[in-house]
Amino acid sequence: MSYDGSDLISATYLGGPQQDWAVNVDLAAASGVTVSGFTNSPVFPTTPQAYDPFHNGDYDVFVTRLDPSLGGLVFSTFLGGSGAEASAADFPTYADRALGGLAVTASGATLVGGLTRSIDFPATPGAYQTERRGYQDAFVARLSPGGDALESATYFGGSSGDGVMDLAIQPSEEIVMSGSTFSTDLPTTSGAFDQSFHGSSGYIDGFVARFDPMVSQLRYSTYLGGTEDDQLFAVAFDELGDVIVSGCAGVGFPFTSDAYDSTYNGNADAVLVRLRPLGNGAADLKYGTFLGGNGRDSAWGLAVPATESILDPVVLGGSTRSPDFPTTPGAVDSTHNGGVDAWMALLVSVGASDVAEPPVAGPTLAGLRLGPPHPNPSQGAIAFAIDLPSRAFVRVGIYDASGRLVMELLDREVASGPHVLSWEPRDLRQKVSPGTYFIRLEAGGETDSRKVVIGS
Repeated sequence: MSYDGSDLISATYLGGPQQDWAVNVDLAAASGVTVSGFTNSPVFPTTPQAYDPFHNGDYDVFVTRLDPSLGGLVFSTFLGGSGAEASAADFPTYADRALGGLAVTASGATLVGGLTRSIDFPATPGAYQTERRGYQDAFVARLSPGGDALESATYFGGSSGDGVMDLAIQPSEEIVMSGSTFSTDLPTTSGAFDQSFHGSSGYIDGFVARFDPMVSQLRYSTYLGGTEDDQLFAVAFDELGDVIVSGCAGVGFPFTSDAYDSTYNGNADAVLVRLRPLGNGAADLKYGTFLGGNGRDSAWGLAVPATESILDPVVLGGSTRSPDFPTTPGAVDSTHNGGVDAWMALLVSVGASDVAEPPVAGPTLAGLRLGPPHPNPSQGAIAFAIDLPSRAFVRVGIYDASGRLVMELLDREVASGPHVLSWEPRDLRQKVSPGTYFIRLEAGGETDSRKVVIGS
């Protein structure tokens, strides 16, 4: 599609005569468009030099890379064993729509994850787990940049059913994955946030795991869930190395004291979690919140900034059956339209604020204070006060909801005591659109911030 959505630039079918599902896509400019999914078509299109050009039985994973114009195959391969590499039967929340994960490294290697019931899935020598342990295990595999070799592949699971829902690659090429499990003995690591399965009989727990680039070492693994069904559909990481996950969960899912919503609203809520996987037990959980109404709500996807942001923003997208799903003033649509609606949400300051920031020149100011902006909301000029316990170098800036600096109001040494500042959002030097903004005060290694809403 064109940037403004007005033109269809290219589109293509991809499949064989049976059932073919593309569930993940990754766009790397140097490599083309990479797609993964599952198929039971014996004659799904593959390329001559593919790692595996032949269907192995039941549903196989496929990994296909197309050129940027979608006009030709760069490579296309099957991946699997004689059993099924896809099954939604055991996962209660449309697992086939969030199955596996896909990511492409800077060198063009492809990482793909999912679940397998095959006893002969092609795990590679030296992999973390080379045999299936349950009736269904998770897997993660790495294909060469040309799609002609399986560089590494491992099972991952306990004695019951396990599946990867999403994965991401960190700059070190370590692999982070999220998913769900019925296994009470899923491998966990020492010092993980939670080494115990909490699902009641017939329920599943979420999990988060991290592997080295060649999936021979399990670097971190934790359960993440309560007593009902918990599924972690999406995973990402930020510049701190924190792992951000979203999904849907029930009673007992872990949340933090600064959660947007610490109350379970019923029938499965969307959830958002930030983990700092350092092996410090309960301290690894930096943020956890519910998000939902009285119907069933799920967070299928998330995005975090690629660069540092003072507001720690996370964008979520998902589905809801809740007529009372939370919306904000000025939203595109604040009314549930019936059945299942899509939703999007932006949350800020989700758990990274305890990371020490580089000190600003000047003494430490324990009594630093930024007063509330007035009026708020506002359609015009806004006034606010700052109070300094001693003379210091001060910075005051206006940031948008993505953490981008919109305007710098102050950047100089200021005497101690109270000072009143003002901001005119309609200032022609830096006119801003209606929306949510943040005033941030920095002085002496301390910070304070306030939210302000600009009306139309």
